[in-house]
Amino acid sequence: MQRFLPVPCRTSGRSSLLSSTQTAPTSFRSFPRQIQSIAGLGAYTRSLRYLRRSIIALSVPATMLTASVLPATPRIGSSQQASILAAAPAEHKLDSNIIFSTPSVAGSIALGAPEAENEQAPRVAAPSHDAAALALEHVGARYRYGGASPSGFDCSGLTMYVYGQLGVELPHKASAQINERFGQPIDTIEALAPGDLVFFKRTTRARGITHVALYVGDGMMVSANTPKTGVQHVSIYSAYWQSRFAGGLRPYR
Repeated sequence: MQRFLPVPCRTSGRSSLLSSTQTAPTSFRSFPRQIQSIAGLGAYTRSLRYLRRSIIALSVPATMLTASVLPATPRIGSSQQASILAAAPAEHKLDSNIIFSTPSVAGSIALGAPEAENEQAPRVAAPSHDAAALALEHVGARYRYGGASPSGFDCSGLTMYVYGQLGVELPHKASAQINERFGQPIDTIEALAPGDLVFFKRTTRARGITHVALYVGDGMMVSANTPKTGVQHVSIYSAYWQSRFAGGLRPYR
């Protein structure tokens, strides 16, 4: 069924019916393509102005735009650009760089570059003479099972306390301290340096690592042994300790 639209008829003073296919030549479809482009350019320009006003209101510099929130601009040749700009009304004229170079959709307004992630400085395993000096200060302190303070130490409590004073956290257990996440393993007694942790086995009836001390250099170590001996400054080369040596650890700083 064909649709009809009422159109005023000036000759008779009455409204006559004309089919939609007989519409007056003022239809937008009958305009030249160049005029259609100008009309579209006007709407596009108004969108650009609205965006610029929004940016100014937010105090966001235009240089921080990473992509446009406007529809993508069709690719138009330089000759067509010139003709469209020449025919556009003065109120719709803008810089051609703005009109024809606006990025396409798929972006957003960047309010700032993301901050670089804070990278922690790599930890270093190096001889710790300050740890050795702190350990020597507690020679003569009494032994106390579970102790980790100058009022009394057990073996792992002494090493944990000394390195805790230097900002290094260690667990309060000898078998837990001999772990590569806490430092660099040392395989031989000859490779030990001041501040290294020294581990021993078979000092009790328990299996595995049963004792830890702190090497202070020159073949000597500070060790919290028993309630009878307390904290001592002893040689690692004695037959007892040398036969029970299980490795060392140079803590990360």
